[in-house]
Amino acid sequence: MRRTSDRRGQAGFTLVEMIVAITITAILAGIVALFIQVPLQGYFGVSRRADLTDAADLAVRRIAREVQGALPNSVRVSTAAGVTYLEFLAVRSGGRYRSDPDNLGAGDILDFTSAADSSFDVLGPGVAVAAGDQIVVYNLGVAGADAYAGANRRAYSGAAGTVGNVSFASTASPFPFESPSKRFHVVSGPVTFACDPTAGTLQRFGGYAIAAAQPTPPRQARRRCWRTG
Repeated sequence: MRRTSDRRGQAGFTLVEMIVAITITAILAGIVALFIQVPLQGYFGVSRRADLTDAADLAVRRIAREVQGALPNSVRVSTAAGVTYLEFLAVRSGGRYRSDPDNLGAGDILDFTSAADSSFDVLGPGVAVAAGDQIVVYNLGVAGADAYAGANRRAYSGAAGTVGNVSFASTASPFPFESPSKRFHVVSGPVTFACDPTAGTLQRFGGYAIAAAQPTPPRQARRRCWRTG
């Protein structure tokens, strides 16, 4: 009996065929990569610019929101070592002070002629105050009416909460100018935003003392930092 071998079903490829397949695959991959490189670079570029735009928009909206609540004429800007500093006095609350007695001759008025005066009634709803707040009347941001220098600013001396009568520490002289609208502001303290384009950071400083000269940067302050780039 003659033996026969069935080689059907056997398959394979030679080394040359494998090299040719790899070479063709590499050529096709290179062609595909060449065509998609520019669109991919454009996509990632747009994505990076969108992230930077979002960060910048968030920073601008935050600064704008806080500056809108600043004491009038308290915003000041300076630059030191390539960093831009924006400082303002943050307002906690405000209202109208009593300037004249009522029809019965009663009421605690704010006396602009007496250095001994240390309190006044609030006309209308009470105002929110806290320990360490400052009372400011008619801030013009000029000599004699500059809250930073303290001419028209007094330290609040009453209890924290919502009050209808505001008490403050008396000084050697009364408030310099009456407000045409009889308004006062309760200031919680200064705030500084520091923008460093080189480092790509935006920092917010708070919790430091009011100073006549703008501090750059503020010392002994609470700080929060955002990276903008």
